[in-house]
Amino acid sequence: MSIEQSKSVADVETRSFEDLPFVRYSKESPLQNPWRFVVAIFADLWQGRELISILFFRDLKAQFRQSYLGYIWLIAPPLLNTVIWVLLNKSKIISIEDSRMPYSLFVLIGSVFWQCFVNGVQVPLKSFTAGISVFTKLKVPQEAFIVAGSARVMFDFIISILFLVPVFTLLKIVPAPTIILLPIAVVAIYLLSSAIGILLIPIGGLYSDVEQAIVMLLRFAMFITPVA
Repeated sequence: MSIEQSKSVADVETRSFEDLPFVRYSKESPLQNPWRFVVAIFADLWQGRELISILFFRDLKAQFRQSYLGYIWLIAPPLLNTVIWVLLNKSKIISIEDSRMPYSLFVLIGSVFWQCFVNGVQVPLKSFTAGISVFTKLKVPQEAFIVAGSARVMFDFIISILFLVPVFTLLKIVPAPTIILLPIAVVAIYLLSSAIGILLIPIGGLYSDVEQAIVMLLRFAMFITPVA
């Protein structure tokens, strides 16, 4: 053993418990002090910012690693939903009143926003359950997995929105001036869906039935919304 190695071993042996990091766990609810609770969450997110970036790009690469069509799959569900509703309307199975825009474009826009909402509700629970095997063994912020998943939802939604630009161009439709309010609607949908998804984590983390129930409820919920 070299002189430097013997010194390092001696330093470790002589370290007192006061030099080690100290973490105190309490049975009291952190919600008794909401401000401190929020500060602690953002502090954990800042410490885990590198982990969030790693998880985000890892999932992004894994999704399209062996895919030939790539990002086309992001817009495929709204396109398929649009085709179904347009065929139902043309066959007179359903009766839709005339709108200010082509019905196909109306359904496509609604489907894109609805898909964002669905992903925002489902992803927090999926990201949490996927990271259980990691943060039960390592001291990493649990919020990092949820934030990384939610970031993917917003990324996928932006790609879908960009796909609508050439659609408007091909149909020669000029958006109304109220298009400037689009970011407000996007943020509102994103925050609402993420909040619902996070609230489901405590129960969904214990019972897998919750995740299956969410899928069924969201399929039914689309029919009571103005998506189509």
